Amino acid sequence: MAATDSAGVAGNAGSTAPSTPHHQKPQPLVATGDWASELVHLAKTAELKKHSLTLQLHTAHIVSAHATLEQKDKAIQNIREQKNKLDSDRICLLNCLAEINADRDKVDLMEASLARE
Repeated sequence: MAATDSAGVAGNAGSTAPSTPHHQKPQPLVATGDWASELVHLAKTAELKKHSLTLQLHTAHIVSAHATLEQKDKAIQNIREQKNKLDSDRICLLNCLAEINADRDKVDLMEASLARE
């Protein structure tokens, strides 16, 4: 009797197809022994693999987010350092301007006192 597929169609025993297939199909599992418990075991294994892959995906997202946060923290730190340097330069320039204004006021007073004499 010819082999039939799941639809009940007989196999291609008399076809002219080449004898070497392009790829070999995996051999079907043969139900031997307690196949129900093996099926349950396979289902549980598949479920565990699914959970494992889900955890790996979540871990990858967490690691990626952590790396992004570290980059942002570094950028913020660099900006704060730059701001502190600019504030320091600003204070120095304001102090120099205050000295120049004080010296100018002294010169204006000396000029006014000389003009009165």
